Amino acid sequence: MDVKLAIVIPYFKDHYIQETFDSLLRQSDKNFTLYIGDDASPISPIEKLKGLDVTVDYHYHRFEENLGGKSLVKQWERCLDLVQNEEWICILGDDDCISENFVSEFYAHLPKLEQNNANLLKFGVEKIDEQSQVIESKKPINAVTAAQAFENKFYGDGHSSLSEYIFRKEAYTKYGFRNYPLAWCSDDMAWLDFSEEKIIPFCKKAYVQFRLSPQSISGSKNDQKWEAKRQFFQDLVNEKSHLFPKKIQLKNLKRFEIFTVRTKKLKWRHVGFFFTRFLNLGRLDECFKFVIRFLINKLSQ
Repeated sequence: MDVKLAIVIPYFKDHYIQETFDSLLRQSDKNFTLYIGDDASPISPIEKLKGLDVTVDYHYHRFEENLGGKSLVKQWERCLDLVQNEEWICILGDDDCISENFVSEFYAHLPKLEQNNANLLKFGVEKIDEQSQVIESKKPINAVTAAQAFENKFYGDGHSSLSEYIFRKEAYTKYGFRNYPLAWCSDDMAWLDFSEEKIIPFCKKAYVQFRLSPQSISGSKNDQKWEAKRQFFQDLVNEKSHLFPKKIQLKNLKRFEIFTVRTKKLKWRHVGFFFTRFLNLGRLDECFKFVIRFLINKLSQ
C-alpha cells in the first residue's frame, strides 16, 4: 500500500517527546513516514528514536542553526521540506500525542477526501496537562467550512491547533503559512487558505492530545502575541471578509482595532479605514463610536 501520510515533528523540547514517540508506536496502522526536524536542540532525541522499531519508517535531520527562536514558521517550513513523496501531512507538536487509530482513521477517510477534493481533515482533541491527565475533551462536530471553524474557535467554545489537522501537501505548497510572530494564528489563517472555501470533514473516532504545560509559549511573550493577532486580523479583514456574515465581520473588525491599539500602531490613516469599514457594514453608530475611541486614544498619549 502506498504511503500517503507524512507525520512531521519540528523538534526542540525533550520533556515529552518519549510520549509522542510512544503514541506513534501504538498506531494500529503504521502506514506513514515520520520526519523529525531537530531545531539545534541542546538535547538530542537520537537515543529515544532508537526505541522506534522497524515498523516505523522515520527520517531524522538535525539543523545546525536554531531557527524556531527567530521564526517558528521558518522552522516548520524547513521541516516540511524534508517530506518526500507523501501527499498528506500532519505537523505534530513535540509534546502532543495521537490516538492509536489516528492513522487508520485517516486512511478510512481518504477515499472521501479525494472524491470531494478536500484539502483538510480535522480531528477531535483532548487537552492534557503536565502529567498527561485529560483536562478537557472536545468532540468534533459535523463537517464545516473553515470560516465556521474559525467562528467556533474565536467566538464560541471550539478548539483548533496545528496538530489537529491533516492537510494536503499540494495546498501547503500553494499557500504556505503566514509568518506571524511566534507562529501565533499562522495555523488559523492556513486553514482558511488551504480549505479554498470547501467543507472540512471531521474525524469523530480519532483524536489528538494537545498538551498545556509550562514549556508551552509563555505569557511573557504577550507583546509578540498581540502583534501576531494584529497582523492576523488585519489579513482577515482585508482578505477574508467575504467568508463571514456581517455580525462576524463586525467582530473581526473590532478585534483588529483592539490589537492595533494594544500594539500602539493606531495612526491617523486608520480613521478613514475603520470609518469606511463600519459604514460598509451598515453601522453608522460604530463609525462615530470609533472616532470617539480614536480621539480618546490620541489625547491620552
